[in-house]
Amino acid sequence: KRSPMKDIHISSEHTAVDGKSSRHYRGFDASEKPLFVAYAIGALGKIEIEFESDLGAAKWLMKPRWNFALTGKYDARDEADDSVVCIPKRSGALADADDRTLAKLKNAKSLKSELAENVFDGIVNVLLTGEGVDEPGAGSGQYVLMIDDAAAGALVKERLPFMIDPPKPPPTSGVGKLAKKLLPDSWTEARPPLGWRLSLQAEANTIDARCLIAQALVTAEMSRA
Repeated sequence: KRSPMKDIHISSEHTAVDGKSSRHYRGFDASEKPLFVAYAIGALGKIEIEFESDLGAAKWLMKPRWNFALTGKYDARDEADDSVVCIPKRSGALADADDRTLAKLKNAKSLKSELAENVFDGIVNVLLTGEGVDEPGAGSGQYVLMIDDAAAGALVKERLPFMIDPPKPPPTSGVGKLAKKLLPDSWTEARPPLGWRLSLQAEANTIDARCLIAQALVTAEMSRA
């Protein structure tokens, strides 16, 4: 049985795969241990994910269905046997292989309009606020994970809490050097990049964390569209 997880930090970088503009995602736990690597190839194209052993070593291939424009469905398949493991959706709804809803990532702004203000502030804000948040508040980069109409986690776009790559050396010439000389150190010092935080509460442990990650990646891609 896989260990329950709390926060998964996801970096996102632009890259190119087969000549197509793509995104390179990497996932880490709170101790900075790698959890997965993924490539989202092209615009609303396939997503390849390779999970580390802590999540159950596997390679998944996610492809939008031929009728994606109507259904918004991806099939997440385990490359070992080509079986459908789960069905992430453009809407944020995650379903099992038989298309039964498991959970849903709901836009925090929309959810706030559905819930009483005191309920939203008392429950959901706790999930949305993290160390890396520059400006907390409901917005297009904040989603609440709902399971059986209860908040069970969140997906938040924010600055990662740690550096994922060694910082680049300071510039030795040009505009960068001038900026380093004129601006305060706090303006030019290396900072962790923006990424995503997927927070999973105990209620989410009934769902394979890999499926929740797959939905998080689809939602991240949809937020760019």
